[in-house]
Amino acid sequence: MATAFHARLQFGAAEISVSLPRDFYHNSLTRDPYSHSHPKYEVHYVLTGGCTLITETGQLPCPRGHFLILPPRKRHCILPDGGEVQTISFLYAIEGAEAKGAGLPACAEPVLIRDEFLGEERLMRIRSELVGGETAGAEVVRGELLILLAMFARHCGNAVHAAEDSRDDNRVDMIETYLANHRNDPGGSCRELAREMGLSTRQVHRLCMKYFGAPFRTLRSNARMETAAYRLENTDISVRELAAELGYASVESFSGAFKRRFGVAPTDRRRRGK
Repeated sequence: MATAFHARLQFGAAEISVSLPRDFYHNSLTRDPYSHSHPKYEVHYVLTGGCTLITETGQLPCPRGHFLILPPRKRHCILPDGGEVQTISFLYAIEGAEAKGAGLPACAEPVLIRDEFLGEERLMRIRSELVGGETAGAEVVRGELLILLAMFARHCGNAVHAAEDSRDDNRVDMIETYLANHRNDPGGSCRELAREMGLSTRQVHRLCMKYFGAPFRTLRSNARMETAAYRLENTDISVRELAAELGYASVESFSGAFKRRFGVAPTDRRRRGK
């Protein structure tokens, strides 16, 4: 895959690097039985048609509207079932030894996930933002990728807290979507989210603690810090301007929150980005 976009995302205790191909589309699948593998996790979303994954241990049918996640170094080939098949594909890698068992999108065998979380819509949004090539668009891409990775983590069987029923699944999706949509602005509150979900703030707090292991305020701060880190590494915005844009009352409070999240001051993160 020729890479057009690369992102490093903070995911709990780990960092995940994601590589998107140049046009964000895999070539239409052929009947070439060539077997290969990647050093990273490989994701395919079946956009049209259907296909079959073939590995040394067996076969796995992959119908339209499903995500297929392949673990690193898993030799395989993917063959079309009949007519033209097209998949949207990308790669990701989980970095940091401390990440083991931390509720990550990790699997030892191929995983097939039915798209029940607007995955195709998120992929189309990512593609349209990549075509635009704007800095703000890149931040949208990062937010959508984080949501997808969180969904993969829950389905890969490594999440710390698995959803107990479909109602909670939908509520977790709403929390993740809300955090992604408000990661680039100073607005957003637990009270507002609770109102949108038809719940009390206490119920939202319990959901955040149960499925994310942190209160809403921490999750909101982490989302803003992801935006801050990206802007520092990829733009010339001043620390003072960035603090104001993200709704912090002072540079000191912003710098303190940034250091608690990443262990370094904003200026040090900027030097690393350069």
